[in-house]
Amino acid sequence: MVTAECLREHIRLLRELDGSLADSTEALAHSDIASVVRETERQQRIIQAVTALRVRASAISLATDHEKDSKPKAGVETNSLADSALEDFHRARAGVMAQNRIYSALLRRSRRTVDIFARLVLNAERSDGTYAF
Repeated sequence: MVTAECLREHIRLLRELDGSLADSTEALAHSDIASVVRETERQQRIIQAVTALRVRASAISLATDHEKDSKPKAGVETNSLADSALEDFHRARAGVMAQNRIYSALLRRSRRTVDIFARLVLNAERSDGTYAF
């Protein structure tokens, strides 16, 4: 069982990742390479934090599994809070996935542009040894 604290932290990290992906998209659209690099490093740190959180949540889950039967069942209020947190988690996750699709499409488009430019340079160099710009 994942604790409410772990779930809240996971939601916070997903929202931070969502924002970072949006910032990366903006930076890439404006050819701001320094910001793209900075946001990529930020995303790596967030993913590392999510991974560490999952390990921690897994350890908590294993430690509390044997205590499950000895604790009273959660009431309706607790379940509604858990449902609300789970909804927040799914919304945050969906936001990250949407931002990731947009960012990935923009990266693919940028890659195609670089490929076209590289072919143009290569073809211009082969034709007469000079660049036609």
